[in-house]
Amino acid sequence: MKIDPDTCIGCKQCIPYCPMGAIHLTDEGVAEIDWDECVECGVCLRNADCPTDSIIEIENPWPRSVRGLFSNPLAEHKETRIPGRGTEEMKTNDVTGRFRYGQVGMAIEVGRPGTGARFRDIQILTAALAELGIHLEPQNPVTYLIVDEEKGLLNPDVLDEKVLSAIVEFTIPIEKVPAVIERLREVEG
Repeated sequence: MKIDPDTCIGCKQCIPYCPMGAIHLTDEGVAEIDWDECVECGVCLRNADCPTDSIIEIENPWPRSVRGLFSNPLAEHKETRIPGRGTEEMKTNDVTGRFRYGQVGMAIEVGRPGTGARFRDIQILTAALAELGIHLEPQNPVTYLIVDEEKGLLNPDVLDEKVLSAIVEFTIPIEKVPAVIERLREVEG
């Protein structure tokens, strides 16, 4: 996202819409988006009703493009063909019967509006789960970024990218739940 400094009138209408607090006024009195903090969710563009249409959605090359895929609920992942940060099966497992007797499906959401998450932090979680021998849901968008499943490592290109949130999903035998929860508590900080 970008705000055109030549047309912005500094009305501040867009500022409260940014879930990351990434929009601020410059010394010149026009709105500006902090490039590092913006997660490309598009909330400002869709909701702020900019009187001068100064908010512009720009094409983002890889790896920045991953921000919008995880943060914009209208963006569809080309790998999963569904919008959002999780799988359709995880959302509907009660009617699909996806998780069989003795299995537990877990979804861990990292980040939320106001905080977001960098993939570097998400990798801490995926690496901790890999140490327990857990295999991530193959149709989850995060899993498509894994380059070393055995170690739970993500593509190094995306580690500094920030997203609104990401969901890590997996299925485990019910007896592994205590070990997973213990490990999650160890790395939650």
